[in-house]
This record gives sequence, C-alpha cells and structure tokens, in this order.
Amino acid sequence: MRDYHLSVSPWRLLLGVADASFVMALLVLASVAYFQGGLPREEWHRLQETAFLAAALLLISNHFLGLYNRVWEHASPETAGVVALSVTVSQLVAAVAGKFLFGALPILVWVTTLLGVLVFTGGVRFAWRLIRPRLQDAELLSDDAPKRALICGANSHGNLLMSQLRREMNGRYQILGFVDDDAAKQGAIVGHGRVLGTIAQIEQLIEALQVDEVIVAMPDAPREQIRRVFDGCRQAGIPVKVLPHPLEAIHDPRSRRVREVNVDDLLGRQLSSEQITLSENYLAGKCVMITGAGGSIGSQLSSQICRYRPRQVLLVGRGENRIHWIYLRLKQLHPDIDIVPVIANVTEDTSMGALLEVFHPEIVVHAAAHKHVYLMEYVPVEAARNNILATARLADLAEQHGVERFIFISSDKAACPVNVMGATKRMCELVLTSRPYAGTDFVCVRFGNVLGSEGSVLEIFKRQWQGNEPLTVTHPEATRYFMSIPEACFLVLQSGALGTHGSTFLLDMGDPMRILDLARTFVMLQGGVPDAPGAIEVTGLRPGEKLHERLRNPDEELLETSNEHISGVENRGVPVDWGEVSAYLERLDLCVAEEDDAGVCRILVEATSAELNSANWLNARVAAVPSGPEPESDGALLSLGVSLIKRLDAGATPAGQ
Repeated sequence: MRDYHLSVSPWRLLLGVADASFVMALLVLASVAYFQGGLPREEWHRLQETAFLAAALLLISNHFLGLYNRVWEHASPETAGVVALSVTVSQLVAAVAGKFLFGALPILVWVTTLLGVLVFTGGVRFAWRLIRPRLQDAELLSDDAPKRALICGANSHGNLLMSQLRREMNGRYQILGFVDDDAAKQGAIVGHGRVLGTIAQIEQLIEALQVDEVIVAMPDAPREQIRRVFDGCRQAGIPVKVLPHPLEAIHDPRSRRVREVNVDDLLGRQLSSEQITLSENYLAGKCVMITGAGGSIGSQLSSQICRYRPRQVLLVGRGENRIHWIYLRLKQLHPDIDIVPVIANVTEDTSMGALLEVFHPEIVVHAAAHKHVYLMEYVPVEAARNNILATARLADLAEQHGVERFIFISSDKAACPVNVMGATKRMCELVLTSRPYAGTDFVCVRFGNVLGSEGSVLEIFKRQWQGNEPLTVTHPEATRYFMSIPEACFLVLQSGALGTHGSTFLLDMGDPMRILDLARTFVMLQGGVPDAPGAIEVTGLRPGEKLHERLRNPDEELLETSNEHISGVENRGVPVDWGEVSAYLERLDLCVAEEDDAGVCRILVEATSAELNSANWLNARVAAVPSGPEPESDGALLSLGVSLIKRLDAGATPAGQ
C-alpha cells in the first residue's frame, strides 16, 4: 500500500476560507436586503445555521471537483464550467437540506446568493490567471531591465507579435510602440501600442526613446524597405530582428519565431503571403517522387510538397544520412502522409525502374544533379552521366510507368552555357522539351543561385568568417542572380501547375547582384567592417565561371504567365528535332562508356552551342598522368584534347564523331 504525503498550500487554505466567508456573507446580505433591514430574530437563527451549511457544502463540492488543486494561472474555459457546477450543486443542496433541517429561506435570497457566489468564486480564480504573469514580469524586472523595443509594421503581424511578446517573453521586452510608413496610421493606437513615426524617422526615435532593439514584423514588405530599417538601426548601433516569412515555417515550424536578420532578408526576392498557394493543387492525393531529396533544394521541395496533402512521398537520394534526417523531420510534421525514404542512384536504370514499378508515382520532381560549376569542368564524363543520361533514362521510365507530370530543375547557366555544368543542364532541357508527347508532361524550370544552399557562396562566407579567414570573392565585378530556397522551391511547384508538355519557365530573380556587395553585406550583418584590411579578398574566376549570367539564349523570348514571378521561355529559332537529340544521346552514351571527356565536350558544344574551355579537363588529365613513359591511351587523349583546344580557340566547331 502506498503512502501519500499531502501538502496543503497556505494559498489554497486562504482560498477555502475566502469561499466559505463569502457564501455566508452573501446569504446574510441577501436576507437583510430581502427583509429591508428588519430581519426577524427567528429568521436570524435560521440564517446562521443555513449559512454554515451552505459554506460547508461549497467547500466539500470544490474539494471533490478539484478546485483547490488547480494551477489557476493556466485555467481553461472548461474550468469555468466546473466552477459553475460546484457552486450550483452545493447551493441547491444547501437550500433543500436547509428547508428540512432549519426551515426555508426565501427563494430570492438563494438566487441572489447563487449568482453572487458564482461571480466571486470564478472571478477570484480567473483573476489570478491575469495577475500572475504580471507578478512574474515584476520579479524579472527587478532583476533584469527589459529590452526597450520598437516594432516595424503596425499591421496584423505586428499586433500579434506584440501580444505574443507580452504573453511569452516574461517581461524581457518593453514594447514602446510601432513604426510604419502608412500616413493614415500615424499616431493611431494599434492593439496595445501607438504608431510613433515612419521608417525614415527610426534613427531619431531610437535616440529619443533609448531603444535597445527593433523587430521587423513585415514578412510581405519589399526587401528595400527592410534594408532601410537595417541601415537605420546599423547607423544607430542597435540590433534588428525579423518575423520570418510564412514560407520558412513550411520547412521548419520553429522559424515562426523572431530571429536575427540574415542575408535572405536583405537581398533575396520576396513573395507576399497571399502568393504562396498553388494555382492548381495537382499534388493532392498523388504519389510524388523527389530525386535528390536530401539536398538543400530537394529537402525544401519535399517539405513544401507535403503541405499540399499528397498520398505518398518518395524521398530518393544517394546520401543515406541526408535522406534519414529529412525523412525523420517530415514524418514528425506529417504523420498522416506515407513518406518513404529510398536510398538509390538515379544513374542506375534498374533501381529507378524498380522504384517506379513498385510505387507508380504520378508526379516526379527531378532535383538530383551535379551542380558545382568548377568541379564539373574537370569531369565532363561524370557530369554527362549524372546530369544528362540519368535524366534521359528517368524520362523514358516515367513515360513507361504512366507518370503524369515530370518537373526538371534546370539552371540559369543553361542559357548561353560556357561551362560543362550549364551545357549539361541545357542538354537536359532539349531532351525533355523536344520529345514527342506520350502521356507525360515534361516541364523545365530555370533559376539562379539560391541563398543558403550547401556549397553556395553564402555558406562559404559563413565558414570563412567562423574560421577568421578573409571572405573570398572571385572578381570585384562578378554578378549573380540570387533567390531564397523557400521562394525558389515554391515557384518551381507553381511552374508545375502552370506548365504543359514541353514548357520551360524562368523564375523572376530580380536584378543581378555583385558578389562583392553580398560579401560586404554579410560582413556588416556579422558586425564587422567590410573595408577593414583582410576582410574581403579577390581570388580570380574559377574554371567555368563567367562574370555575368544570362537568362535566355539568343533564339529565346520571355513570355508573361498568370504568375508575375514566373516567365515562359519560348524558342523563336529553328525547332529542336527529337531525332537529332536522340542521336546526341546515343553518342554521349558511347563517350561516357569509354570515359571520353573530349568526346563529351565535342557533343555538348555541337548540341548546345556551348563555349567550353577544354583546357580545364585537359589539365586534370595531365595532373593524373604518372611520371615516366606516357601511356599510349593517355597520349592519344591528350593529342585529341590539344586538337580540340586549338579548334575551339580558332572559333571552329569540332566535328562530330
């Protein structure tokens, strides 16, 4: 038999005494009022005995219903029903028992007492729910002064944020008011705060109000507006935090919390909250297969796809650890969706064929690819095997197994390619868009660099900064197009809704930005000085890189679509012939089988009009040749490479095999 130790809190004893005292006092006051102050002696004796009975029954009822064992700071609406039940039952029993034991009291006296006890017992308890947090705030304030904060954005987001900070931050913030550029809101009261000025006045407000921190609650605001807030706060020397965009919460629910400003907030493109719904939910109830699901793009695509309630999601990738983590995350967030982790290589036809045979996906999102420009310059064969041939064979399998829609992740480097990676992406576009329609809609989507993906320039900057190294920039005038990962992935899925067979889309990436400016912004966000000696270092362009990216080929035209952030890409030149593309694929297959880098480069130049520098892969082969007598095969390869370089430098197109 267990021994239970019951500890009685003084506060609970005090609450019981208050309940008993108040019910007795109310009975007396109600009786005096009923008899207009002239309470007969016999009524007085009856009232005393009945009052003690009513108080005792209320205490007993409250005890058995647990009203003295609750944490009233967290009382819920259901608790109010328990209070009403206890008071009503105890007083009805007291009225009936009192009638038989001591004599009846007037019904009006009991009604008045019942209503009064309900108000008192409920009011006292639920008042504590409001008072307790303020007492905690006061305790914290006595130990640690709160941060004096301004909220940028006198809107629904800002009002909700103010309420959240007051409720959850335990007095760590003292919200001084709002800042907003809307002239109609100046001086107005929003929720618990007043609009004190505009963003242009933020420096003066910071100084006048001794602000410690500014929080931006404008997830739909243009980047230029957020940049103005950031610049004003940087001049004043105070930190800035932001309320993230709703797209971030799709991948990580914790991202709904206020966080530090990052480069995405200042440089990336931005969708409004109203624009993050697919124009057609072609994913609902479907089996969706994502290749490269463990990568930065693939994992974000997987997260966003789950938002649209597919029947099943296949996470396909080679890296078991990456697939493991994205699987665990999605399974936790979406327990009602059948999420299947698949460790497989997209270059293996047998594996892909078996996968499509077993699961029969209706939608395929093909994100698996080699993407590092300078690395692919040294291994054209591997780039062709993984990027082109794997895509072509997966497309064949998709048609054979009845896939409805096949969405291919391309790159802005596919436009006027000057490197192997860009040429392989352009070749994939030709393979998918030129093939005859056989029941599967093939859609290609081009976009540029994404901020925050693994291996991106931003991640390189982070590692260099953490290692106290200078940030390396390839060229002071080099520019790139940048997008945030959540926005790019959503627009990819939106393109899938807009596209039909053979469509190619280009995502709106805004204006190109100098990588040097990105580095300077990153240093400022870390609290550094961009112009300090050793902060930024120029290293020179790497193999395959160019100063500026182009968005379309010379024979292409951009067309408007129903989505302002997505443009259609239409070929205005000679139509691409599927028979010719198929012939290129056959030749590529032979070159890959023979590990013929030169042959791969020739075909890519011929098929895509790419301007490749074969010295890159040639140098890699030279470095791999052992010292001593040169093997005949390598010598033949080098001779072929030298010949190709000369022909390319002379402006000639290498002859086909």
